[in-house]
Amino acid sequence: MTLLNKTKKCPDCKKEASIGDGFCMKCGFNFVKYEEERKARLKENEKECPECNVVLNKDITACTNCGFPFSVEKNIAPKVQNTIPIQKVETKEEQNKPIKKEPSQFIEVKNVVQQKTEPKEQQSKQFSNSQKQIIEGKRNSNKTLYILIGVILLLVIGGIIWFYNVNSSLSRLQEEANEKVKQDSIVAFESTMAAQADQKAQAIKDSTASYVASQNSLSNSEIGNKDEVAAKIYKYYEDLQLDKLDANDYFVSNVSQFYTKKNVTPSDINDIISSSKSEFSNPEVTLSIDNVELNKTENDINYYTFQIHFKCYRTSKKKMEECDESIEIGVNKMNEFVSIKELKIENLVFYSEGDNNNGDLPPSKSKR
Repeated sequence: MTLLNKTKKCPDCKKEASIGDGFCMKCGFNFVKYEEERKARLKENEKECPECNVVLNKDITACTNCGFPFSVEKNIAPKVQNTIPIQKVETKEEQNKPIKKEPSQFIEVKNVVQQKTEPKEQQSKQFSNSQKQIIEGKRNSNKTLYILIGVILLLVIGGIIWFYNVNSSLSRLQEEANEKVKQDSIVAFESTMAAQADQKAQAIKDSTASYVASQNSLSNSEIGNKDEVAAKIYKYYEDLQLDKLDANDYFVSNVSQFYTKKNVTPSDINDIISSSKSEFSNPEVTLSIDNVELNKTENDINYYTFQIHFKCYRTSKKKMEECDESIEIGVNKMNEFVSIKELKIENLVFYSEGDNNNGDLPPSKSKR
């Protein structure tokens, strides 16, 4: 495209504009100010291509960038200057002569001059275009503002999402750490319980072994003491029936238990037996020495169990009483009684003294 095509490119937005326009219709670029600045910027030996705005050497005849011929520009200039002031008066002969067509280059340059001779209309158009450019510039500014706001919103949303993801990751890591601590605690607790169970099992095993060993370690003399203890127990109940029992002959000085009483002395036992005579009168005890068995040994005390058949007259009930009792007596190495208690009472019956308990009438049963 050349100068003769009556257009030029805006240096700012590259949009084509009429060669006589003072402002760019698209971006509002000021061509007049730009041309003045361009001329002031060029050196004496430089010139600028009017087509592509490339600065070249002054002696070059054609633009090395776009090929614009500077010789055409020189030839056009004088014609433009000569066409403005001259107003030739034609004669009749000249009017009758056929009109010669002017060169197209001269016609285009002439049109350029005519465009410059219409400043008011052009200025009006330029002003209208300037307003359009200002409005368009405001629109572009608003678009830029909207784009900026959109970018900020995207950054804010992205930051929120990133913060949420970070918090979620931290929460997940915390939960995993807590779960690991919980699992470790459970494992430690199970290990502790297993160790305690092993200790209890070992303790039971040791206790059982100790008991078995104590049972197996009974000497012949201790086995022989069973008969002595059985004889002493038999003598105890015999003295009780004959009402000549003295607890000092059978019990230690501090008896841990005497039936329901605890921590009593032989004197206390004598008082208990004396006070019970009025209620339990005429006692009869049947005991078999063969029933006396060694049940256990604790703290050097041998505990013997046996059964007796007890019979007496109950004054308060005015009836005879009979029952089978399981008795446990603790005996020390000196064959002294340290405790005596009832383990179980069975077959308890009450009946009138004249009734035959072995007859047809069944005895009435009640608690002692």
